[in-house]
This record gives sequence, structure tokens and C-alpha cells, in this order.
Amino acid sequence: MDRDYIISRWKSKREIGSPVKTGRFLWHITYRSTLEDFSIARDGLLCPDEGAVFAHDGLKRFMDMFPWILDFWDMRDYAVEGAQYNMYSFWRIDTRIAGLQWYRDPFMAEDADAYGVNPRMYVCTPNPVPPAALRLYEFDLDRYLKPLVRVWIEEGVAHIGGNRGDFEGLVLKTFR
Repeated sequence: MDRDYIISRWKSKREIGSPVKTGRFLWHITYRSTLEDFSIARDGLLCPDEGAVFAHDGLKRFMDMFPWILDFWDMRDYAVEGAQYNMYSFWRIDTRIAGLQWYRDPFMAEDADAYGVNPRMYVCTPNPVPPAALRLYEFDLDRYLKPLVRVWIEEGVAHIGGNRGDFEGLVLKTFR
């Protein structure tokens, strides 16, 4: 898709959309690049002219994340399950700190059936996300393959189990 098409599609969809309530934390996923990671850490997530910042809301499985749903076919033959996720940077957005309005992603609203995903898990904002609202995480293969035993309480009931989703295989990245 060319940039002009994306912007025109975004403009037409944005005008009819209403803000949506999201979870506190969203995920913006990019291809790993140290230079880009430094840039995002310094400047935040910036919108292209008349574009948007796209994010995931409530995802539990990496299989449902964008761009993985496009990359899947190129990586299905990896020898070690999970190794392919090292090619991404995972930016967690704290929506309380960001203080932005979010909208349903107009692209995924139309394309979700083709990808077999829930379109409500994909949101966007026409505003830049400030660096103070962002934390960079990276994939930890050992943590992903060997989940820790966890105890947690939901609605007054204690549960014992492993990780509650693939995103718990991530660890906070520190720049050294």
C-alpha cells in the first residue's frame, strides 16, 4: 500500500469513528532497530503527516499482533518456537500518562476477518505518544519457553498457573 492511500483511508475512517475506552496499557510493536528504539525513547511515537500511531489493546498471544500476522508465513519454519519474536521491539504505552483519545483502527476493522483476529484489539490515535508514557520491552526466549509458576487473585478467587499470555515473556529493556 502506498502512503497516500493509507492517509486517505485513515482520514475517511477517522471522521466517522468515536473515541473508545482502552485498557491502561497498550502495545506498539516495531521491527527491532537500535537507532529507531533510541529515537522513540527520546521523541516518543510520532505520527506521520496526517497519520496515526497504531497500538494493540488486550492482546494475549503474539500470533494476533501486527506485524506478526503478516510475517508469519516467512517464519513458520524457525527451529526454535519463539525465536522469531526477537526481531521486534515491544513498546508499552501507559494510557493514563499519555492522556490521549484512542479510536478503533480503521484498517483492522475491515481486514480482521481475513486475518482471523478481533478488530477491537487494534486501536490508533492521531496524536503523538509522549516518551514519558512509553516503556521498551524485549523478548526473553527462556522466560517464554519456561513460564514461572504464578499465583494471582481475580475477583476474589486465587489461581495458580503459568504465564497468562505471551506478553509475559517480555522483560523491560534498559539502554546501556
